[in-house]
Amino acid sequence: MKKIKYLVFILILFAGFLFSNLLNLKAQQVSTSQNMEPGVQEGELLADIIISKFEDAESWSGQMPLDQGNIFLMKRYGKPNALPQVDPTTGIENKYVLGVKVMFNKRGYNRFIVRPPRPIKVPGITKSLSIWVAGRNFSHTLIFVVRDYYNQDKLLKVGTLNFLGWKRLTFVIPPTLVQDEYHYTELEGITFMGLAVETSPEESYGTFYVYFDELTAKTNVFNMSTQDKDDMIDNW
Repeated sequence: MKKIKYLVFILILFAGFLFSNLLNLKAQQVSTSQNMEPGVQEGELLADIIISKFEDAESWSGQMPLDQGNIFLMKRYGKPNALPQVDPTTGIENKYVLGVKVMFNKRGYNRFIVRPPRPIKVPGITKSLSIWVAGRNFSHTLIFVVRDYYNQDKLLKVGTLNFLGWKRLTFVIPPTLVQDEYHYTELEGITFMGLAVETSPEESYGTFYVYFDELTAKTNVFNMSTQDKDDMIDNW
C-alpha cells in the first residue's frame, strides 16, 4: 500500500511538472506572437501617440503648382464609425475631419501637399504611422512627409486610394530612416511635416475629394522612460 501511495505521489508531481512547462511554453508563444507585429522588436516600450485628430482642420494649409490646378481645404463635420465619439484617453470629442478638394487643370503626374499649422515632433522612435482616409476609388497614392534625425525630408508612400469610404492606412517605418544617434537620445525621433498625394495621370482630371481623420503613431519610448530626471537637455 505504501508503494502504491508513493507511486501516485510521484505521478502527481510529474503531471504538475508537465503542466507547468506547458503553461510556460504557451506564455512564451503569446509573447513571441505579440512581438511579430511589423516593425516591432522584443524589449521595446510601445506607446500609441495621437499626432492629430484634425479638430483644428481650419488651421491646416494646402499647396500645389498653379499650372496643375487648385486646392481647397475645409473643416467638415463627421468621423469614421470605427472611432469613438469621445476619445477615451484624451477626452477629446471626435467631431471634425479635414476635407480636401482638388480641381485639376491638366492630366499628368501631379502632386499636392497638406501641411499642419506647424511641424509636429513625434516622441520616441516611431515604428509605424496610421491615418483614417475616406477614399473615392481613385488610383492616387497617399504619402507621409516626415523629417528624419538629420533634418532631411523623406517621402513615405503609404498606399493607393483606390477604395470607397473610410479605411485605416498604416505605414511601417523602415530601419533605413534615421531617427536617432546614440550620443543624444533626447533628440531622437521623426517630425511630421504633412500629407502628400501623388496623382495617377489617367485620373488626374476634373474634381477630386479626399478626407482625413485621426493620424496616430506607434512609438518606442523606452529611451525616454529610462532617462534620468536630473539629466541636462541639449537644446541650446
